[in-house]
Amino acid sequence: TDSPEFRRVYALAAELRVPIQIHFQEVDHFEKEGTWSPGFARSFERMLKAYPQTTFIGHAATSPANQAHKLLKRAKRALKQAEAKATRAAKGKKPKISAACAKALRDTAGRVVGVLP
Repeated sequence: TDSPEFRRVYALAAELRVPIQIHFQEVDHFEKEGTWSPGFARSFERMLKAYPQTTFIGHAATSPANQAHKLLKRAKRALKQAEAKATRAAKGKKPKISAACAKALRDTAGRVVGVLP
């Protein structure tokens, strides 16, 4: 990624005023997935200094925005499950919670999901 070939691409991108997008993936997300541009994160600062006119766009699956998106999806899933469990807990011959409690749980979970982006 800081080889002579890449350096020529960085220089040409600056000349043509087109950005370079780089995917950083220093760790596997799942077994045997592999990495992308390993070690580039360590040499990236040198490339930024060497090619100040080049626009670099870096992204990674572990970026804060991506992590926030994953957490949001998990939260929505957990709230939907809570709604369903509250409904089941209030049903049957020996309900584990009252119908009013189940309704309050469902309503609250629904309102929270409703305000999440």
